[in-house]
Amino acid sequence: MDGTAERMSNGYETGHVTVTPHKVETDVVRCPIYESAKVLNAPEAAQFFCSMDHLYLTKMKGLHYARNQSLAEGDSFCDYRITDTRK
Repeated sequence: MDGTAERMSNGYETGHVTVTPHKVETDVVRCPIYESAKVLNAPEAAQFFCSMDHLYLTKMKGLHYARNQSLAEGDSFCDYRITDTRK
């Protein structure tokens, strides 16, 4: 899994990161998808990919996913908050 995670994280930069047994919080301050969309002069296209995060993560049983800010929507970072809700 370490190799897969490494490949998937290429080009991303994070600020705040917190990992506990029941929670992961990270702020993405640089996103290669958003950067590519800007180069193509279509930054709003990145919002489509961001919406996929929401669709995928909210369907996973036992997880609560929240993101209130997004680079693709003009914010300074994407704030990912994932909590294990299993008891």
